[in-house]
Amino acid sequence: MKWIENIIEPHRLLLTWQPSDTKNRLRRIIGELINDGEKVKMNYLIGTKDYEEAKKLGFNGFASFSLDSTTYDNVLDVFMKRLPPRNRSDFNKYMEAIRIPIDKQISDFALLGYSGARLPDDDYTIVHPFENVQGRCEVLTEICGFRHNEGVKNVDELEIGQAVFLAKEPNNQFDSLAVKIMFNNKRLGYINRVQIQAFNEWINNNSIEEVTIEKINGSKESPKVYVFVKVNNKT
Repeated sequence: MKWIENIIEPHRLLLTWQPSDTKNRLRRIIGELINDGEKVKMNYLIGTKDYEEAKKLGFNGFASFSLDSTTYDNVLDVFMKRLPPRNRSDFNKYMEAIRIPIDKQISDFALLGYSGARLPDDDYTIVHPFENVQGRCEVLTEICGFRHNEGVKNVDELEIGQAVFLAKEPNNQFDSLAVKIMFNNKRLGYINRVQIQAFNEWINNNSIEEVTIEKINGSKESPKVYVFVKVNNKT
């Protein structure tokens, strides 16, 4: 088991929404959480392509934050309700699942980004964009599109700790910034689109030191595969 040793404290997190329509499951960025050091506010990203497409697909606002306003202040407590409290008896297991050592100092705001703050009964995820990272960091991220990969149809073909590698896919018909995850010359899937700006930077700078299979869960019909990425961005 690998651990996240270098916590990157974000100033911004991205709020994403995924429609329940199985024909259009693209995760869209509909808002941002900004930490100014004193409070956390949320902005809906009105006017962006993702936001407008999300509205067409049924997005009608997050929880108690209606679309009547574009900005909400002091929202941290609302989003922290999506995480188990730190004093809960199984909080250590929760931290282990996201590969953060229990003795590691991490703010509530950063924990939202590293955990994703997903609930089983809604379509929202909070994503750490890893913007302007200097030095070392580690990222645990789910392989997107694994069920539609080119060759590995059974997770039994994969083992924890196996090395994989990342490659840009500039001719991708959906996103020229796409970053694919490769194993034995076969595409396992992709890095999620919310973090591909950072991954493109790291690839361009030769900053990625290691990428391995870290975790496999989900069901046989719908497996989830996670990779652990070690980065040393020296520029």
